[in-house]
Amino acid sequence: MKSCAGAEKKLVALSRSKIIGKASEEWRHDGLCQNLESPIAGCDLCANNKLRFAFLIQNQTTHEKMWVGAGCLLRFQIPIYSGGVRVPAHRARDHLAELVQMLVTQEAMARCTMAAMEQQHSALAEAIIQYRMHGRVTVFEASLIFSAVEKANMLTSDVVLPIYLRREEDLEQLRAIPRWSLWRFWHCLKAEQVQLALLCGHKAPTTEHSKLVRYQRQTDTKPQEDCLGKID
Repeated sequence: MKSCAGAEKKLVALSRSKIIGKASEEWRHDGLCQNLESPIAGCDLCANNKLRFAFLIQNQTTHEKMWVGAGCLLRFQIPIYSGGVRVPAHRARDHLAELVQMLVTQEAMARCTMAAMEQQHSALAEAIIQYRMHGRVTVFEASLIFSAVEKANMLTSDVVLPIYLRREEDLEQLRAIPRWSLWRFWHCLKAEQVQLALLCGHKAPTTEHSKLVRYQRQTDTKPQEDCLGKID
């Protein structure tokens, strides 16, 4: 409560209006967000000093600027804009989550690009190029990218890429991919794609992601079913 009271006091102090509701309306967030890649940032409003994502807000009257956390953005109902259009209040939380998701995916692709260059991994590089060109990946391309994401010590569940699964060759890739590799990006599959995976003989993940990560290196070098037996 003390933290919230201090944040409210600071927000009012940097605004023209001295009524918190009206003061909040003077500010706006236009989409600029920093991904610090680890929880090291501090919120300019509250006492939270473990932010990974910081959102820029600016007062349209006093022109003051602050970097704040999503919690303060939502708590004080700071107007949020996307493409110059105000995001409805009921969509604010989801909109910020989508923005964070985009930043995480960008970070993952940057790390994968570096890995492809360092390892001279042409297949991974091609998969990244295809994603950047088309905004989606095939099952095979996803298997390469999500393996690289995990090796970069990022949770694959934090990264979402659209999976292209319409052609017969896509179904062939789905049938051929080891179950463990598919589990890395199972969360990316749409409902109808999940059904296709099940029809192809796959099973939905039956364990938590931390256990998937624990055995990740083994699964890249050993038969998939051997490792699956350890955690099923």
